[in-house]
Amino acid sequence: MLLPSACILAALFSVTVGLIAIARKVALGLKASQPKASATVALLVAAVAALALVLADAGFFAHFETVPPRIALFALAVTAASQLALGRVRAIAVLPVTGLVALQSFRVVVEVGLHALGEAGHVPPVMTWSGRNFDVLVGLSAPLVAWASHRYGAKARALVLAWNAAGLALLVNVVALAMTSVPGPTHLQDGLPLTIVAHVPFILLPAVLVPVALSSHIAIFRALLGHRG
Repeated sequence: MLLPSACILAALFSVTVGLIAIARKVALGLKASQPKASATVALLVAAVAALALVLADAGFFAHFETVPPRIALFALAVTAASQLALGRVRAIAVLPVTGLVALQSFRVVVEVGLHALGEAGHVPPVMTWSGRNFDVLVGLSAPLVAWASHRYGAKARALVLAWNAAGLALLVNVVALAMTSVPGPTHLQDGLPLTIVAHVPFILLPAVLVPVALSSHIAIFRALLGHRG
């Protein structure tokens, strides 16, 4: 497999490390009555990243014959575990909607990286904004929606709900494109199969970044439908 540019690798690792730092900062803001909570969120992200890298290096995710693919099962397991962990330490109760929305801006970096990989011939064009992946719109709009949430509070609730639903739909679209682009029984797309995400360091995309985006969408819904501003 040809290696992409150092810039793409640096961006991918920077986003992951940045998310770990954000998770740690958020966790430290939890109530003092929960002494173990300050490390739970950050450790969860770091542990998942480390486990994914080890498994990818061992070739675990390169077996695409399973239905659904192992990568998809891993991502779903991570998302479920994160929701359980956040619920147990009551992190959802202190996470502001504005911050959760702003967090989604990291998807701009991800999509720029995917586009560069597509241009270099490492991922199928359908997985980029030149194809049918429009996830970059979520990242670009996140700062504006976060500002509206901060500025107008409850008055922006309908806007944030609509944006979150649209963002979740675009994320589901990306996941569907990926699952139908990998080799094996689920492969439906024409052209280059998507295999790079099964290897180090690109496993961080489906194993860490996608669950972070999905968990954030779920947390926003839980917060807004719970009538918090």
